[in-house]
Amino acid sequence: MTPVEVLIINLPESPELRALFTPLEGRIRLRILKPGEPLSKHIANAEVLYGELYEKDLALAKGLRWLQHQSTGVDRMLYPAFIESEVLLTGLGGALGSLVAEHAVTLLLALTRKLHLQRDLARQRVWKTLPIESLEGMPVGILGFGRIGQLISKRLAPFGPEQLVLE
Repeated sequence: MTPVEVLIINLPESPELRALFTPLEGRIRLRILKPGEPLSKHIANAEVLYGELYEKDLALAKGLRWLQHQSTGVDRMLYPAFIESEVLLTGLGGALGSLVAEHAVTLLLALTRKLHLQRDLARQRVWKTLPIESLEGMPVGILGFGRIGQLISKRLAPFGPEQLVLE
């Protein structure tokens, strides 16, 4: 069996990263590009790419079968030439969606509780109560209602805000 060519871009090489692929030794040939190293020099033989593939490099990716995009949204990859290609496109939305949604709600709660101001006062050794706001009935905008927007909405619902969604 010929090893599958796997190319990784935009991640710093480390022993921990290489260790993730140890169980696949002999079945893959792994190349991790250094920052600034041009993808165009290595993409021709890659069958799997972790990263982003710009339209100018797609024509060079003759053997590419799978692009694992490095973020949750893959919309920018949907240029006509990519859509017409046979390359499978996956993103991290399923893996990171819950974490991103929870983080968004956490930041919103931190803002309504003025935690950033409380932190600054504590650093100054000033102990003072600041007025806080409730999410109950507060208008909250969600820009985009894809997987992550829906997860944010679901996590916000128990707090009772007025959710304003822009798709």
